[in-house]
Amino acid sequence: MSRVEAVDGVSVVILRMSQVQYLDATGAQALSELVTTLERRGITVLIKGIRATQLRLADRVGVVDSLRTSEHLFETLPDAVEHARSHILREEALSA
Repeated sequence: MSRVEAVDGVSVVILRMSQVQYLDATGAQALSELVTTLERRGITVLIKGIRATQLRLADRVGVVDSLRTSEHLFETLPDAVEHARSHILREEALSA
């Protein structure tokens, strides 16, 4: 987690979960802590491709609640990337 806390200059992260074969309660809790840490730092977290069974567990341990909005869950990478780009463009417009 200390590596995550040391990352600088990042405003959006896409967690690509489609290749995760198995997520247990410990992994889901670690995922929740990761999302919470990033979101508290002002880094938007988008989750792509989480399986339905994993999503139920992730929801129970607070992963979805840790996201800014449940709309930050995506089925496809292009949709997640498009959404990430919209966040970056909005931030650039606000800082201009």
